[in-house]
Amino acid sequence: MAMTSSTIRFSDDERSVIQSYATFLGKTFSETVREAALEAAEDYEDQLAFDEFCAHDTGEYVSWDEARKTLLATE
Repeated sequence: MAMTSSTIRFSDDERSVIQSYATFLGKTFSETVREAALEAAEDYEDQLAFDEFCAHDTGEYVSWDEARKTLLATE
């Protein structure tokens, strides 16, 4: 995968804390920051999907057994 670089500014203290954590994980500083940013973005997308679900929730639910029977009947 092609990579591009970005500049992010950290205070010396912030950089030190992140570097210490990265070392603990056995990862590079960049890997640690990249993974944290991607995880935060994925959490945001999950929240949007949940909000969308809640906006259209009718409050009607079926039991697991009923859902299973319906799923098995369509096979």
